Parts: sequence; C-alpha cells; structure tokens
Amino acid sequence: MIGRAAFVGILSALYLTVMMQSPDAFAQTRVLTDPVGWRGHDAAVTAVAFSPDGQWIASASMDRTIKLWSTDRFHGLGTFRGHAGPVWSLSWSPGGLSLVSGSEDGSVKIWDIFSRRVRRSLQVSSPVLSVAVSSDGQHMAAGTGERSVHVWNYRSPGRAETVPGPTDLMAAIGTIPGTTTFIIPRPGAGFSLWDAALGEPVGALDGGSSPMAVSNDGRWLASGSGKDESIRLWDLTNRKLAATLNAHTGLVSSLAFSPDARRLVSGSWDSTVRVWDLVGKQQVDTFREDYPVWTVAFSPDGQWLVAGTDNGILTRRRVEAAMVVSSGGLTIDRPLSTLVVPDGNVDRVRVSKVHRPNALGVILGIEDYRYAPDVTFARKDAARMREYFAKALGLKENNIYFRTDRDATQGEFRKVFDPDQGWLAKRIDPDETDIFVYYVGHGKPDIATGDSYLMPADSDPDYPATGYRLDELYHSLERLPARQVTVMLDACFSGRTGRGTQVEMLLEGTRGIGVAPRRIEVGERLVVLTASAGNQVSSSYPEKSHGLFTYFLMRGLKGEADANQDRAVTMHELYTYVRLQVTSQAGRLDREQTPELRGDDIHRVIVRY
Repeated sequence: MIGRAAFVGILSALYLTVMMQSPDAFAQTRVLTDPVGWRGHDAAVTAVAFSPDGQWIASASMDRTIKLWSTDRFHGLGTFRGHAGPVWSLSWSPGGLSLVSGSEDGSVKIWDIFSRRVRRSLQVSSPVLSVAVSSDGQHMAAGTGERSVHVWNYRSPGRAETVPGPTDLMAAIGTIPGTTTFIIPRPGAGFSLWDAALGEPVGALDGGSSPMAVSNDGRWLASGSGKDESIRLWDLTNRKLAATLNAHTGLVSSLAFSPDARRLVSGSWDSTVRVWDLVGKQQVDTFREDYPVWTVAFSPDGQWLVAGTDNGILTRRRVEAAMVVSSGGLTIDRPLSTLVVPDGNVDRVRVSKVHRPNALGVILGIEDYRYAPDVTFARKDAARMREYFAKALGLKENNIYFRTDRDATQGEFRKVFDPDQGWLAKRIDPDETDIFVYYVGHGKPDIATGDSYLMPADSDPDYPATGYRLDELYHSLERLPARQVTVMLDACFSGRTGRGTQVEMLLEGTRGIGVAPRRIEVGERLVVLTASAGNQVSSSYPEKSHGLFTYFLMRGLKGEADANQDRAVTMHELYTYVRLQVTSQAGRLDREQTPELRGDDIHRVIVRY
C-alpha cells in the first residue's frame, strides 16, 4: 500500500514531467488574466458581493467599514460606516437597492445603497458571522457566533425566529435560488435545508461544512469538507455527493460559481485562488496572492472575478475563456449584444419593439392651478409622455386616458380610478392587462395626519379634502385585477414647489420648512417611481424645458437606462439611471432631489429595443 505522502509525491513528479515536456500546457488552460489590485480597506477584506445587476461591488472588512465600487472603472462610490466591529458578511436584496451586513458587534444592518444610511438595525446576542436574503426578498437569515441561526421577515423585520439546532463554527448560511430555503451547516459535517416560508426543515445532506456556494440554477452546492482542505460538490436535485476536489493546503475560506455553473472558484488561506472546471471535475487555473484569501466572487455576467485578501487588497481578474451556452447538440459562444446609443433629444420619441394591445394608460398633467402656483412645463411633460406611452411602452392611443390643466379635476381622478365603476375598471381584462399611470403636478401633505395628496386642478392646498389622497390611489389600483401596475409621479409632497425659479410654499404656516409625509407601502403588483424623497421638492429643468425628473425618465425610456446592454430596460435599471442623473443635476441647480422606487417586482421589463 502506498502512503499518502508517497502518493502525493508520485503525482507531483508526474505533473512536473508533463509540464517540462509541454511548456505551454498551463497557458493553454489559463482562463483568467493576471490580477489588477487596488487598496480597498485598512484591514482584511472579509466579504465581496456583486449587486444583482452587476453595476456595483460591495466589500466588507475587519476595519469596520463597507465600501461600494463601480464595475465600469472599479472606482470607489462611498463608504458605509456604522458597525462597531469587523464586518464579516454581506448579502444584496434581490432588487439590488439594499445591502445587508453582519458584524462582530452582534448587529445585522440593512443599508440604503444611495444614501449609505442604515434603514434597519437588528441586534442579536453574539457576533454575526453570515447573512443571507432569500431570492423572493421575503426572508433574511443570520448565522451567529453562538452557533445559531435567526430568521426574520425581510420586509418588516421584527421578532426573529430561531432555527432549532446548532451550526458549525463558521455558521455560513446559503440560499437556494427560486425558493425560500436556507442551507445551514451543522456540526460534525452536514447541512440541513430550512424552508423559511414553512418554518420547518425540508431535507438534509450528510457531509460537508462551511464555506458554501450555490449555483444560479439551484442545482449545485459547493462546500468545505469539514475534515480536510478539500471541496465537496453536491447535487441538490438528488441530494447526494457528486465529486470531491482536492487542491488547497490551507483552510478553504470562500467559494463562488460562475453564472453558467460550468466553473467553480475557491479561495484559501494558503494564499491561492483556484479555478475548477465542473464538467471535467478538474482544476484548470491557479493564482497565488501575496496574502491569505478571505473571499471570492464572480460578476453576474461571468466576465470578472474579484478576490479580497488579508492585507486589505482587492484584486480583479477578467475571465478570458468564453462562457458558453448549449444550443441543441452544439456548444456556441454567447454573442455580445450591440449597444445602440439613443438620441438624447427627449422630444424625438424612439419607437420600441414592445406592443401592449391590452394595456391601459392614465396621464394627468396640471400646469395651470386655480389656487396654487403654476407647475412649469407640466403641460409639455404630459403631452410628451403621451407619445412615450404609445411609441415606447406600446399602448394603443385609444387606451390612454389623457387630461391636462382645468380638465384634470378631482371628479376626473375619481372617474378614472374608481375600482368598481371607473374608466380603468370597465376596460380591464383580469390578470392580463398592464396599467401605466403618469402624473405631473403638485402634491401636498396633510400636516395633521402626514397623509400625502395629489392636487387636481381645482384643489386648494390648504384644504386636504379637495385633493386626492395618495394611499387611496394605491388602494384603488391594488383592487383592480391587473397583471401589473406601474406608477410614475413627478410631484413632491413636502408642501413646497420647486417648479419655478425659486422654491415656494404651498401651505400656510409652514414657515419655509418642508413637511416629511408619512411613507406609504404598496401592494405586490404595484411598482411606484416618484420624483423626490421626504421633504424635498420636485424641480424643473429650464435648460431642457421639462421637469427634471420627467426629462431623465424619458431619456431612460429611450434606452439610456439599459445598463447591461441587453436592449431591454427594467424598472430597476430605469430607477438606477434616473436617480443618479436627477440627484447629480439637482445638485448643479443647488437643489436636493432624490427619486425613490417602491414595490417588489422591480425587474419587470418596461421597454425593449
């Protein structure tokens, strides 16, 4: 019998012989470029995570900070501060608008990406070693230093449910895409599958330990072995071990699948990054770092691999070998989409390939008010959006309800939105009709209640009863049996107006201070994009003769919001583009204006070219 040391020696000799006989053997299998490194943190980089759309990378560190980086030039976008201890784990919300972090300080924090502020902070009794959000955005889990797992409702986290049974020492938590199932490592090598929606276990794997990674198709789980420095590959469909990969000489610290699940990358405290071909179950590339590797991550498009090391350095490598997709019996390279740069003139509407013959649209634009200042350019905004509804969104002209100025009265609002006998209700095909709503005009708050109101043309800002309450609008739209509803509001609800040359007050007695209205949640079929946040104003853009929000909304609909260049614009892409552009231009106008997005179905496609 050959001992393990002798066996490894024989393999090493054979490997060296092959390499000497074929000096190009290694170069032929290289799949990653040489690394480009940059100083990310002042201490070890403990976690890296790409946003779902691939636009950003978040990195966490033992220096107690989280940093956000762009993926176009890999430059810094900002630092998140608030943890009192090392940050061990990161997880993006499915929509990519929030980031969840877990820290040694025993807290789980939910961050708003754009403001870099904590939206919610949850405290547990021991260090938080890992965090994960389910793919439906409903559940959030954290693995802790006391070897326990806590699960919250992600939308409204209150009291946590504690999953029965201990974890292993690293307490890494994984999720299975397309399900509400969390994968939990157990002591003594093994995993349990916990369905957060059911609140009960739904399966187990015998063997394996932290760390772990799950492929995008939910079929494969890669994990540590719990016994040595090897990697275990599990078939989650059949719940059995598919392969064992032996390579590292130190602790396996991180694992990541390529988006097509053809490759696996592992990082280790032996200071190497190794690439595995999962079709042949063999190692195809190795890179040595100067320091131990804590974390690795693939970009969603599979073009970049990023690693974080013990000295605070982030490195990126481009994937050289083409990712492939299967077509029948052939294997073909995935073609790159060709970016068509849209014309920046928003008054020249670009015709899309989308046709929505059953969709309904409502456009209400009010520039001329009886009891309030004019809303500059609102009439033009509404008229142009009518063209976008028809040519970009693909609605039929006779399916668009259009009213401006003195024709857009409170009675018209109730006529069109009444969920029982209104214009929309009489024309809707249950579960087939898409509804689009665009409003440009004044909004106002009720100082006493915090309620927000849209202002019809005959509304008096000092008398809330003459307005149309915003939560009534959302409730009416939710009651309609539409397939999905998209609402775009170029209005603010602070009691001020910024559509003129200066900010004016709409309400008496507010003394120049904007009112922060009560936040309204929306139903699962609604997605709402608003022009501004909190007590901000919605501004005009005199240089372009449009409202600031509407101008960039139209540019986004023309295709400029297509971040991944797939010729389609999703609601998330549209929001990201509009928010960045409006926030930037508002600053040049000495204003603060930050568009907001609410709703869950933010990856719905709005236009396609």
